[in-house]
Amino acid sequence: MREKPFILVYPRDMLSSTAITAAAQKVGVRALVDVPPDVVESTPQVVVVEMGSITESRWQDRLRAVRERWPSVPVLAFGPHVDTAARRRARHLGATQVLSRHRFHHEWPQMLAAYTASQEDPTGCRDRPSPVALEGLALFDRGAYYECHELLEEAWRAEPRPCRDLYQGVLQFGIAMYHIRRGHYAGAMKMLRRAEHNLRNVPALCLGIDVARLRAALQEVRDTLQALGPERIHEFPETLFPRIPYHVAS
Repeated sequence: MREKPFILVYPRDMLSSTAITAAAQKVGVRALVDVPPDVVESTPQVVVVEMGSITESRWQDRLRAVRERWPSVPVLAFGPHVDTAARRRARHLGATQVLSRHRFHHEWPQMLAAYTASQEDPTGCRDRPSPVALEGLALFDRGAYYECHELLEEAWRAEPRPCRDLYQGVLQFGIAMYHIRRGHYAGAMKMLRRAEHNLRNVPALCLGIDVARLRAALQEVRDTLQALGPERIHEFPETLFPRIPYHVAS
């Protein structure tokens, strides 16, 4: 008999806990609150961690322990949107998504439904790209980087599962190439670093895209650009402008 899906919740107060667990109960999902990761025998569908300030160790210890126990489980961290230091720390500790408190509570029911819809694939990577994303990816392949930005951002905002990082990574890769075409070295390097960060935890195959090859292409672009430097950015070879590497089964 398949085990009933469950989530782990590490709130800072009863108000947050009640709102999170009530949404879980509506979709028939158990919510375990403040249970240490090392005593949980099976794998949760998603973990929610409410952030405190950067000086508070408890939420950071919980997030670190969760990520060590379950490297691939989606982890949502939320807290005040103004506390940028805590948000950066949550990303560094491995949070899949870092959200403002307002956005989290507004979108939590939809996110929970998406994460628990399939126990087989909580990442969403086995799906196909959304129609909007497919249109954006086609524009990327044509080198229409400015035009693809809006569509991929729309796809990213509409997708609550971890596969959304692929949309954002491709979007940022495209902006980097846009900067290269216009000779903006600093802007290109900044966006390449952001794209690399968003793609690093995406599975090697996701949404039908060979992410491992995409990461390799990004690294080649970055290495070539660094070697050229800002003075020779105009020499960047057209052959290195990337296309989306779709996976073709052998």
